[in-house]
Amino acid sequence: LSSDQCDFLPNLISLLCDCQPSNAPSPPSPSVDTGCSVCGVGKEVTSPNAIFSFPGQPATPCGELEEDGENDILSSDQCGILPNLISLLCGCQSIGAPPSPSEIVQPTADIGCSACGEGKEVTNPDAIFSFPGQPATACGDLQEDGKSGDLSSDQCDFLPDLISLLCDCREISPTSPGCSVCGDGKIVTNPEAIFSFPG
Repeated sequence: LSSDQCDFLPNLISLLCDCQPSNAPSPPSPSVDTGCSVCGVGKEVTSPNAIFSFPGQPATPCGELEEDGENDILSSDQCGILPNLISLLCGCQSIGAPPSPSEIVQPTADIGCSACGEGKEVTNPDAIFSFPGQPATACGDLQEDGKSGDLSSDQCDFLPDLISLLCDCREISPTSPGCSVCGDGKIVTNPEAIFSFPG
């Protein structure tokens, strides 16, 4: 796997592949019979009015997504992939936790950000990224918009996971070779799960 894949795969597959610390027992998976939390096990939406949009799906408020998960309207595949896509946008937090500022410094328009994520840059500037409700944009333009502060902090948060493969986002500085697809110190505990990525 490339260092780029090592960086973004843990976020995309952690729930689907049930990634757990290598020495921890696996928690029970939510069953379709009892619904699911779109934020992941033990978490809830704290920004119910935020709007989530995904290619080929209608734009939906986070609160409605949460209700659909709890009421068994979402498929187990959707329950598995949504936490990684909506976590920041929908303000997913541990159930009962008091709202607290994110530990991650949120970029602002005054500071700017990298569309690929901190420490990364676009290496395929001519690739075209499209997202529902937004104009198709070249990856190089997204990178420039980030640097100039034209991307919102929400866009800075969720764009890296969406554009990493298409825009061929790469570390600005060299990284060490080899990785676990679940992230450091974690292993796949559901090897039969099938991961698919659009495109």
